[in-house]
Amino acid sequence: FLLATFNNPARIDLNNDMMWNFLTVREAGEKKQSIDRGVLPPLVDALSRCAEALGKPGTIPPVVADLHQRLRAARCFYGTMRNSVAWTESVHGYCEAATAAEKEKYRALCREMVAEELGNAHDLLDLWSTSTINFMPVAASGETLHCYGENFGELLRKKIELMERFGDLEPSVDPDYMWRMHEPVPAH
Repeated sequence: FLLATFNNPARIDLNNDMMWNFLTVREAGEKKQSIDRGVLPPLVDALSRCAEALGKPGTIPPVVADLHQRLRAARCFYGTMRNSVAWTESVHGYCEAATAAEKEKYRALCREMVAEELGNAHDLLDLWSTSTINFMPVAASGETLHCYGENFGELLRKKIELMERFGDLEPSVDPDYMWRMHEPVPAH
């Protein structure tokens, strides 16, 4: 969840806050590669080992099924963290590109990031819909600015729908967003 005023550019730019940018394009690409090399492979290996254990005949301790679902949740979380820095690399890289070839390179990275996050969101929705454990905190009283509510599945379906509908638009960031105060959002 993002706690930000309505005119904070962080609401439309994952790399920005009111007064600073978090990462350069190069730094974001390095962080993405670091997650791709050092975080996701061990998670995928652990998931594979759990799935293999769950597929064997005989009595499987419940802790293995529990661990498998928690590892799936971790894979989704770290996938989204990876895709957040991939967003910075691809969108800001596209916006800063000086040549058509550079723009195409970053546009391809952007498409890849959207496809990765779309798959990630589908996996998280499947986990949310089928899990037999509580793998993340959820407020029984409903969604707040600090915690997801029981409507988390609806939020994921909306995220998927928006990525499918708008995921291939030309990458851009509105440079005047934080100065627009409270303008009505145009209909698409």
